Formats: sequence, structure tokens, C-alpha cells
Amino acid sequence: MAKGKIGAVLGLLAGAAIGVLFAPKKGKLLRGKIKEELDKGGTGVDALKNAFKGLGDEIVDTCKDCCNDEDVKKMVKKGKEKAHSIAKKGISRAKKGLSEKLKTRKKK
Repeated sequence: MAKGKIGAVLGLLAGAAIGVLFAPKKGKLLRGKIKEELDKGGTGVDALKNAFKGLGDEIVDTCKDCCNDEDVKKMVKKGKEKAHSIAKKGISRAKKGLSEKLKTRKKK
């Protein structure tokens, strides 16, 4: 099981690296930075690391913007209310079904 999870993570990282490298604008910049690093005797890993850090920062900023958006807050609130309502109905149905089963068993 652990091998599968490790493989999945490595696959995701490799896919992300390939996606970043071949992206039209940012990929060109990143390839240039990797080339500069290689020319200086480096491995190019630092350029990739910095690119992924920047990408992560962008994702975090986008998520923060979404979380602070009033429309998103309203949708989340509405979703929570709907989920709560569905859960209440489910609990009520489960209690009713259990009660009926107990009554049936007592008769036997």
C-alpha cells in the first residue's frame, strides 16, 4: 500500500514539474533559470524548488482570496445549512427505522 502512495506522490510531482517546464510563459522563464543554474555548475534543482514554492504561494493566495470573497462565504454557509438539514433528516430516519426494528423484535 505504501508503495502505491509513494508512486502516486512521485507521479504527481513529476507531472507538475513537466507541466511547469512546458507551460508557455512560465515554462520559458523556468527553463532559462535552470539553464543559468546549470551554467554556474549547479543541478537546476534550486530553480525548480523556487518555481514550486512560487506556485504554492500563488495557490495559497488564490485560496485566501476565494475564502474572503462574500459570494463564496454565502455559498459555503448555504452548503453547511443544507448539509445540516440533510444530516438531521438522515438521523431522524435512522432513529425511526431502528425504533421500528426494535418493536418488531420485541413482538417476536
